Parts: sequence; structure tokens; C-alpha cells
Amino acid sequence: MSPHTKSSSSVLLIEDDRGIAEVLQVALELGGYSAFWAKDGQEGLKLVEEIDPDVIICDMMMPVLDGFGFLNAYRANGRTRRAPVIAVTAMRNYLEPARKCGAAVALEKPVDLDKLLETVERVGAGKPPREPAAPTPVEKESRDNELARAEALRLRVVREMGLERPRPDPVLDTFVNYVARVFDVPICMISIVGEKEQRFSVACGLSGAVEETRSGPSQESFCTHAVSARAALIVSDSESNPFFAKNPWVTEYGLRFYAGVPLIIGTPQGATAAGTLCLIDLRPRNFGFLDLELLSVFGKRVVAEFEWRELRRRSAGNPDVLRRDGSLGQSQFPDLNYIDPELGVVGRQGFLDVLRLQMLRNAERHLGTTLIGMAIPPEAMKTSIGAIQSEYPLGWVGKLATDKLGLMLSGISSEEARRRLLGLLPAPVEVEAEEGRSRVGDPEKWLSLLESRLELGGRQQAA
Repeated sequence: MSPHTKSSSSVLLIEDDRGIAEVLQVALELGGYSAFWAKDGQEGLKLVEEIDPDVIICDMMMPVLDGFGFLNAYRANGRTRRAPVIAVTAMRNYLEPARKCGAAVALEKPVDLDKLLETVERVGAGKPPREPAAPTPVEKESRDNELARAEALRLRVVREMGLERPRPDPVLDTFVNYVARVFDVPICMISIVGEKEQRFSVACGLSGAVEETRSGPSQESFCTHAVSARAALIVSDSESNPFFAKNPWVTEYGLRFYAGVPLIIGTPQGATAAGTLCLIDLRPRNFGFLDLELLSVFGKRVVAEFEWRELRRRSAGNPDVLRRDGSLGQSQFPDLNYIDPELGVVGRQGFLDVLRLQMLRNAERHLGTTLIGMAIPPEAMKTSIGAIQSEYPLGWVGKLATDKLGLMLSGISSEEARRRLLGLLPAPVEVEAEEGRSRVGDPEKWLSLLESRLELGGRQQAA
């Protein structure tokens, strides 16, 4: 991106998707503008002070601080001159609220580059944006048919995969509890959006009527908008969001924070979104890029589970999809080393996902991350996990192998943790611990190194 130096005509581009930002930046510079990039609204507010742009292009759906948050803060800032803002969004229902919030014009993604450059030129010159031409009857019919085909495909996938049928699902229940704990939110759910209803039979933290029905009207659902846009939707504070402030989930149930990623399922006719994996809180929250990245990883885990179950259903009796024990299992998660439902902890891969995020979070906060490996007899595994979780309620425990556990702690020295664990766990047990302040290396290598040290210690003991 361009350095932060002012030229005759400058455009500040606030966009969380780097790929989109790079395409728009090239188009703007070819059009004769100096383009400056900010990855979220918070960074955009800082750059406004530095470069005093002539025009601002602002995405409305971003982590950290979204487009509405930026517009509200920019409008309240009396220290800088007001440059016209062009709002862009993949969510059609955000267009009118963006204009009411102060945007000079709001455009729907994907944005036509020629139209965008023309709009930048007009609003930069103080001219009103050109009103979009009304679609011809043929264009309108074509678009309506395209949307209808896409929705028919989506509903067919939901129906054929049996996703909207309520049924007990202890494996995915364990998974959403795990995700809720990772993000420290009270509510996490896998929401399936049907034609008229949103169903969330897999969820944790619900209460009252919502817990009983596990459903609600699709038209009132936050998840419906993430599904329609096929993009992550983050609402840090619903009461300050002009589109969602009067939503029944806000006014009746007190929802203040929402973060959801669409569950994209591939089909021969194209990809479609069946629902979302979403987080909910009753208080406002910040949600950063690292959080969104990890939530997206978890969303892909859910999709992989759905697709595996569909393959199992279609291939019942086919030895190619049988588990190692010869049975048709109920979930691929245990075989992926992701969740151990019997012990109620994550497997090795799930432990790695959390370790990767926590290392980065701790690096940002200048905290050390302590990684601990423990060799424990299989028969003592369950009681050992209970003792560790009681001693370190904020720590993360993962089952690395039949006789090995991993523990991740923040801000606690490795020596102190090792000493306490040796006194806590039943003998015979081996404990290896290592800490790294602001460590941001490869978690897989770090964990493998610790496991190797445990193996070496075990061989030495046996000898």
C-alpha cells in the first residue's frame, strides 16, 4: 500500500479482506489516486488523523470496529474535516442504514470497479453520487431467478443432509461447549437456517423459551444475514448498530454481541451456506482478526463433520467409510484427534488450534505461554484430568495420545507448574514443561519437541 504521505487526491480504503483491498488499491492508483489502506475501522480512525483523505471507502462488515462504529466515531470527531464516505457491503440490508449513519453513498459488493471510480470522482468533487439506473424488467427477472435458484439449492442441501431435523448430538454439543470456552462467551450454537425457521438443536448456554424451542423465525435471525451474504457477520454492540438495534433478539433476549461464520458446503451445482457457527453474549465485546480466523477454522471443522456424516449416510455398508474398529462411527472428530467425548477434552488437533491462538494472544499482551506434556497411565487419565482442571481452571487440557496429556497455561512459570503437577498427579507420572515469553513460533514443532522429550524420558526410565 502507499506510504502515509498526502498527495493532491487521496483515498482511504478501510477493508478487512486484504485480497479485496489490494485489487481496489490498484484500481484507485491506476485512476490517479493515492490509496491508503486500513484493515479495520479503528485503524481507519488513526489514518484519518494522519493523512486527511479526500474520500473514504469503508466496508461495513469488519472485526475490531465495523463500518457503523467507524461512521459514528468519524461523525463525532470535530478535529478533522469531513471527507465523504462510500460504504460498501455484502449485506444488502446494511445499505440504507449506512446512508442514514452518514455515508454519502452505499454500494453492494461485489462492487463494479468502473462504478466505484466514478463514484469516488463525483463525491470527491463535491457532486452528488449518480443514482443507479433502475434495472430493466429483463434484468430484474434474471436477478430474481438467480436468487431463487441459489436459495432452492441451499434449502435442498439442508433438507437432503437432514440438517434441520432436531436430534440429540452429544459430539457436537461437546464441540460447541469447547468453542464457547475458547472465546469465553456464554452461548455458542450451530444454527441451520431453513425457509421459515432457524434451528439450533446444537447449542450451549441457552435458557428459557429459547432453550425449549431451539428455533426461531429466520427473518429475525442474525444468522440469516451471514448466510445470505455468505460472509462472516460481527456485531460488537447490537444497540449501536442501526440495523440490528430493534431486532427481537436484542429487545426481548438482550443479545448485545454476535459473531457468526457461514457454514459453506460444496455441491456439484456450486457452494452454498447451510447455516452458521456463531457466538453470542449479553454484553458488548471486541472481536479481533485472530478471533475471526479461529472461528472460521472451527466453522470448517463443522462443515467437514457434516460432509463426513453425509458420506457415511450415502455409503452405509461400504468398507471404505468404516472406522478402524469396523463400525460406522457417529462422528469423525475422535478419528481426527479433535475431541475425546468420553473424557470431555479436546484431542491433539483441537489442542493445537487453541495453542496457536493463545500463543498469538499472549504475544500481543507480552505474556508468557507455558506448554506442559504429561505421561500418565491410561487408567489414571480421567481422575488426572479432573485434578488438573480443578487446579488450573483457566488452563487448557488436551489428550495428546492414549497415555499423554497436554496443558497450556498463561503467565505461570514452567518450573512452578511442573512442581505443582508432580505433587498433584498420581505416580508414576512424567512431566515436561517449557515456557516462551511472547513465543510466536510453530506450535506443532513446539508440541512435537515436548512429546519427544516425554518419549525419551520414558525410554530412559524403562532402561
